[in-house]
Order: sequence, then C-alpha cells, then structure tokens
Amino acid sequence: MFKNASNPLVLTATLLIGAATVAAAPLRATLELGDAHTFELAQKTSVSVFGQSTDVESRFLYEIDTVDVVEDGATVNATFTAVRMKMSQGERSEEFDSEAAPEDIDENNPMVGALKPLVGARMSLRVSSSGNIESINDAVIRSNAILSQLMDAESQRRSLTRLFRVEGAPDEIEVGDSWSIATVQDIDQLIGVRFTHTYTVESFEDGLYTIAMSGDANVLIRDENMPEDLRPELTLHEFDGEVIWNAEAGILDRYAIVTDFTLAGMNPQLGQQVEARLRQDQTLSRITD
Repeated sequence: MFKNASNPLVLTATLLIGAATVAAAPLRATLELGDAHTFELAQKTSVSVFGQSTDVESRFLYEIDTVDVVEDGATVNATFTAVRMKMSQGERSEEFDSEAAPEDIDENNPMVGALKPLVGARMSLRVSSSGNIESINDAVIRSNAILSQLMDAESQRRSLTRLFRVEGAPDEIEVGDSWSIATVQDIDQLIGVRFTHTYTVESFEDGLYTIAMSGDANVLIRDENMPEDLRPELTLHEFDGEVIWNAEAGILDRYAIVTDFTLAGMNPQLGQQVEARLRQDQTLSRITD
C-alpha cells in the first residue's frame, strides 16, 4: 500500500429552518445569456506522511460568463483572474501571488512558471439543462505538467459542477429532505477510500437554501487475497460542510467543506507501519460586492 506515500503532491491530488416549502428542481442553475458571476476558491491542504508535513494554501479567483444558451443547456466561460498559492514543507516554502507587485515576484521561483500562465486562462464549459458539465475545454491546464497534476480533470469537473447544481439533489425538495452520494478516491490499484456524503436541507429563507453536509468513509480492498495484516484502515475520519444555494439567482452562493482523515497500514516494501493524514478546508464562494 501507499506506493505514493512519499510524494505529498500526488497524495494531495488524489485525496463543499424555514417553512417546509416544496420546489421543483430548485437546486440547479438557471443560466441566461449574459449572466456573469465572480467566484473565489480558497483551499488549505495539509498532508502528513512519515511525520513530515506538506502544507498548501491556495486562492483562485475566476469569472463565470454565460455566452450561449440553447434548449438543452448553455456554454459558459470560466476565466481565471487571480491566483495565489503557497507550499510549505518543513522550513522550506515557495509562494506565488499574481496580485503582488511585479518587483516582488521572483521569476526564478518554479511556482511562477507553473501558475502565472493560469492568470487570464479561459476554460469553456458545456453545461446541460440539468446542471451537469458535459465537457470542459481547458487546454491551458492540460498543457502544463504541474497544473495538470494539481488540477486533474476529474477534480476540476467536480469542483466546477458545484456552481451549477447541488450534487444528487432530487427534482423536488422540501426542508428536512436528505440524500446521499458515494464517491471513491483511489490510493493505488489495490486500495481506495469510499466517501459517502449526506446532504440535508435545513432551511429555506429569503430565497436561500441552507444544506448541511455530513459524511462517512470506509476503505476498499480490491484484492480479496490481501493478508489481513497488510490491509489499511481509517483511524480518523471527520467530514463537515454546508451549501448555501441562491434560488433567486439560480446559482451557488457558498460551498464549504472540511475533510480530515488518517489512513494507516503496513507497507511491505518498508517493512513498517505507515500513517498518512490529509486535512483539507475548502470554500467556494460567490462574490457579490
């Protein structure tokens, strides 16, 4: 297990009460030609392996513009307008802030070469009428080796989908309704972690739905013959989140999640127990000022 345990970057990449009002398909975006919104994605990730921690803080600012609307969906452009990231490992740290003064940016910093091309980069999204992202044209990210690893295609799709729909929401909802969605994160070819996220509608007031998120997790072992002493286990798992959906604007207002889990098990190549912990705080917010 943990074949990538020594690579924190890979671990990070693999590892959001009122009256009971019934509404039809209220948790999906209402996209109209010319719609424009600004969103901020702020994230803190800490990965600890072998007692060594890698901490990544990032902030992405981007504008969402609806440029075409047809009966079964819309074309939406997402343009990055600002990027900030800081990566720390022990006493070492590297940082890039696109909004810093030019004289304060060290062009020899490898993060500059990786992240600077993202500023002004545009992604074209094809969004269905049900709020699903059917396709993403993000050639700038895919052509950059570091960006494509930090922002893999599936995580990009899942993150952007949150703007246009609440995951798994039924066509009709009322306060008190709950539903669950299961996803799997692969650790390697033999081991994965299944996360089950449960959404509960807590309130509907002033055109805003407040939805609480909770979660559970369990380890998936794909090799039935794996010896018991080599099977990893989750020794810690905490998940908490909240979604604020703006029904009047027909789009997300805020998605905030905190995930904290520890996976422990025997690494046969090293002949010792390995413990890997991931904590991630992520907030996706619509800026209205």
